[in-house]
Amino acid sequence: MTGDLFGDDAPSGGKTRAGAGPDPGAPLADRMRPRTFDELVGQPQVLEPGSPLALMRDGQHFSSIILWGPPGSGKTTIASSTRSIVSTARSRTRSSPTSSAAT
Repeated sequence: MTGDLFGDDAPSGGKTRAGAGPDPGAPLADRMRPRTFDELVGQPQVLEPGSPLALMRDGQHFSSIILWGPPGSGKTTIASSTRSIVSTARSRTRSSPTSSAAT
């Protein structure tokens, strides 16, 4: 059976390719994990306008953060979401031509 949770024919762990999501053989936690800030549920105060994570989400501020909490509180999910936003913003910055004044 293809895509079976415990099937032997599914590849094990990891993602298939960027943006495609986890493969069917990935652990359940990886398959269920929110992939964007919009999919996060709970702790609305951490994403209030003006908060450090909201500024990072909006691409307005990039800094180092320390995430601390018990297992299952969303540390890895927030780190993954932040990483994807920062890497997208950095690739845009590197690929955009610098503006120069015409003389």
